[in-house]
Amino acid sequence: MQVNLSSEVAAAGLAPLAFTFTGTNAEDSTALWQSAIAPLIAACPYQAPADVAKDPAIAAMRAVYKSLGKDPSRYRPSQEALWRRIAQGKGLYQVNRAVDLNNYLSLAFRVSCGLYDRAALVGPVTLTVGAPGESYQGIGKGALALDHLIVAADDAGPFGSPTSDSRRSLVTPATTDFLLIAYAPRGQVDPSAFTAALTRLAGQALGSRDVAALAVER
Repeated sequence: MQVNLSSEVAAAGLAPLAFTFTGTNAEDSTALWQSAIAPLIAACPYQAPADVAKDPAIAAMRAVYKSLGKDPSRYRPSQEALWRRIAQGKGLYQVNRAVDLNNYLSLAFRVSCGLYDRAALVGPVTLTVGAPGESYQGIGKGALALDHLIVAADDAGPFGSPTSDSRRSLVTPATTDFLLIAYAPRGQVDPSAFTAALTRLAGQALGSRDVAALAVER
C-alpha cells in the first residue's frame, strides 16, 4: 500500500509512521486491558488535565497544528484528548481489540494513532492538509471541519486525521485488514520501539503475524 506525505505537512514537522497488518478482531479485549491498558492508566503521570499539553511529545504535536493554522485546544490531537480524559478521572472506554490496541499505542507513545479498515480505502493514501469547506462525519463527534487540519485522504477523499477519524474507515469487530498511521512529530517517537510494541501486541490480541512498516513517500 502506498502512503504519501505532502510537502506542507512535512514542513510543519510531521514524520509519520505507517503499518499494515491483518488479524482477527473481537469485542472482548479483557486480556489486553489487564496486561497493558489498565496498568498504563493507573500510572497516569499527569496531576491535572492542563498538565497534559505540557508533555514534550504532545506539545510538539500542538506546535504542528499551530504551524498549519489549526487550534489544538479546540481540535485536540487524539493522544492529548485521551490523556486528558484519564487525568479527569473518567477512565477510558472499551471498543474492540484492535481499536483498544490503537488507543494503547497512542497513550504509551504520546502520539495520535489512526487505525483504518483497509477494505474501505480506495487507491493510495496521502497525508495532506484539509481544504476550506471540507468536512466528514467523525467517529462520535459529528461533522469535523478539516480546513487547516492534517488529514489522511484516498481517492474517495479524506477519511482520517489525528483529531478524529471518519465513519467511512471505521474499524469494527468484523475488520480483518488494517492500516495504522502514527501521526508523529519529527523526533518524538522511536520507530523501532513503536514497531516492536505494535508487532508484539497485535500478535497477542489479534493473532497478527504480518505487521509491515510502510515507507512514507515525500
